Amino acid sequence: MGNKSTKAEKLARKVEASIESKSDHQPAKYVVSIVLNEGINLKAMDINGKSDPYVILDVNGTQSRSSIKKRTINPVWNERIEVVVSQKPTVAYLYVYDWDRVSANDYIGSVEVQIPETIWDQTENTPFIKAYCKDKKNKKAGEIVYQVNGRHIKGENESDVALLYYYSVSHFLRINVESAENLPKKDLVGENDCSVNVFFGSQAFATKIAQGCNPVWNQSSWIYVSEMRQKTFQIKLEVYDVDVGNSFDFIGAAYIDVKQFFETNGEVRMKVPLLSTHATKDAELNNIGKDDGKEVGHINLTFELFTKDAVEKALISQVIKLVSHLNRDSGDEKLSEQKSESQVTLTPDQVAHAILMIEPDIDKNTFTELFLDLDVDRSGTLEESEILQLLRSPKYQFLGVRMLALWHGAEKVEDVVFAHLVSVSATPYHGQMDKLLVKARETGLQVEENIPSYIKLSMKMMFANNVGKLASRSGATTRMLRNMSVKQGKKYDNPQSVEDITPFVDLHHLNKEEFEFPANQYATFNEFFARQLGNIDVIRPIPIGDESLALCPADCRMTVWPQIVDAATLWIKGNKFSIDNLIGPAAAKYGQAFAGASLCIARLAPQDYHRWHTPVEGVFGEMYPIDGALYTVNPIAINAEGVNVYTENKRTVCLIDTVPFGAVILIAVGATMVGSIEIFGHPGQPCVKGEQHGRFLFGGSTVLLLFQQGTIKFDDDLLLNSMPPHGQPPIETLVKVRSSLGKALRPGKRLGEFE
Repeated sequence: MGNKSTKAEKLARKVEASIESKSDHQPAKYVVSIVLNEGINLKAMDINGKSDPYVILDVNGTQSRSSIKKRTINPVWNERIEVVVSQKPTVAYLYVYDWDRVSANDYIGSVEVQIPETIWDQTENTPFIKAYCKDKKNKKAGEIVYQVNGRHIKGENESDVALLYYYSVSHFLRINVESAENLPKKDLVGENDCSVNVFFGSQAFATKIAQGCNPVWNQSSWIYVSEMRQKTFQIKLEVYDVDVGNSFDFIGAAYIDVKQFFETNGEVRMKVPLLSTHATKDAELNNIGKDDGKEVGHINLTFELFTKDAVEKALISQVIKLVSHLNRDSGDEKLSEQKSESQVTLTPDQVAHAILMIEPDIDKNTFTELFLDLDVDRSGTLEESEILQLLRSPKYQFLGVRMLALWHGAEKVEDVVFAHLVSVSATPYHGQMDKLLVKARETGLQVEENIPSYIKLSMKMMFANNVGKLASRSGATTRMLRNMSVKQGKKYDNPQSVEDITPFVDLHHLNKEEFEFPANQYATFNEFFARQLGNIDVIRPIPIGDESLALCPADCRMTVWPQIVDAATLWIKGNKFSIDNLIGPAAAKYGQAFAGASLCIARLAPQDYHRWHTPVEGVFGEMYPIDGALYTVNPIAINAEGVNVYTENKRTVCLIDTVPFGAVILIAVGATMVGSIEIFGHPGQPCVKGEQHGRFLFGGSTVLLLFQQGTIKFDDDLLLNSMPPHGQPPIETLVKVRSSLGKALRPGKRLGEFE
């Protein structure tokens, strides 16, 4: 221990010196955020009458740049650019340039942005502004539509998604993977090399490799649990034999309901049978607990559930324990005496000592960075709230988890594995045409979507090579997909198409108990495909709530975005995606009010129930169709550059007038193989929340919901999946129709208030 103490003291002195040198340099505290919507009739700078415009945001000399939009004087950015500064600004500038590959970029003009004092403490976003762009001679060089927001960082930034995740946590569950028994032998020569993957929602960890048919791991980790959101979740365990080159032979799997741990006290030891099958695709989720295959051995596990408060206290207690002897060696005040006070405070040498106990090889720069990250108030010491960032921050959770393991009696720190808040496997499509992950809302299980062959064909036609992309832009793919969809629609309206019903049910493992009629009683495949559910009030009950609760419009794969710019930045890559292009003819009337709208994307795969229901209570306003293409709505298409699925596909726009939200826009979007969109409600009729509103015939499709800016707060679980922490990509959530979507924050403009 003496050597570690020496290292700690050396590190501490360097950290103290670093902190002292930074004491006169306060961290940046003001974030200026510009949501850049679009440019209108910008000055043409090229001989072809176009420009390649981009925008630079300048605040107090600090700059950030937008993307470049090629060959247009009416660019649609739909992106956010931000600048962080230390002094409170009162003005910012948007400088618009024309990009040039060969020569210097040409200046188009600028916009002066006034930053009001009220912006720093507001809870709602500001309205969008349309401002003239003035050139060097102060003449009009077009217009820029933008929104300015500000954020004053005061200590912890509670708006960070990682902290949002942590604040929703109510408990920590310790999982100890002990051993397995009687596993089948997978290797012809030698022993099995067995590893266990453990999944809980978006958290995952893998054990070390242990040999034999009766392997012993004795490794533990901690997972974060929200009782409100995750009590119905399942823990999934997969046991693999790891071969040369890190290939994996599946041995068996088990599913464990986490609910039981909320109903027991203390440690729970379990001997769980491993089964030869597991759900890897969404089509197999209905089979869990029904036809799980044969047993292939057992796995021994230990679980223990702790409240978050108990875990936080345990972490502080363990840190104190780790540094207590250092405190006795010095003449400092005893930490045991501090513990009785309201706040524990640790100096850099104490923190360094505690960290070195579990990370003896930590280098100076890493520790300095860690300490400065935790020391939010730059006091030179860490208080309890700052120490707890070891649990809250994805960047340093491994240290907090290891400290907890020592508190809980782990023999070796090496026997502790770290559970990721967001699994590294949670990528939307793995860069492949036939891979797409979705997450079941009810159980938290992440599985691949079962993608039909015609969707794969459609995506390959559009994105697999440059020829396909060129054909998409030229319209050849559009015509081909439309012809294919019309032909397939006619086929499925033919009575002979009933022969396709049973294979479709088997392919997607559909739950026959939810059908309105037995499968053999439908006259055509399309009639079956667009079927009603049975007793929907039993199968899909509406949650208890008031009129301020919005409902999910369909059985679907959902993403939600507080501002449409978030969707355009993280999800929708089409270069023409904007409110005006989305709602078409009504843009002049409603475009400005919905420019910063909150967006819900409810994507229906072919295997989903293909009717949608009204998400809110009110009165139907105007409805109008927009003709267009029939591209696939698969996220692989949505995530493709230059493909404008939502703004080019066939769709129907429906306005709904409500009291709690104001005007809401619902857009039913057709897709590949969808030849018909049928609407049941009509303008002037009551819109009854949860009732059927329309149906799609065969194929995938989408319902988009637009809420005026600041009128809805989407449910946390939907937000966290759509905008996950730690730089991970979004993942769609499998939700049921009429389940909770979010709650009203304030009413927006009513339909009668639009000119």
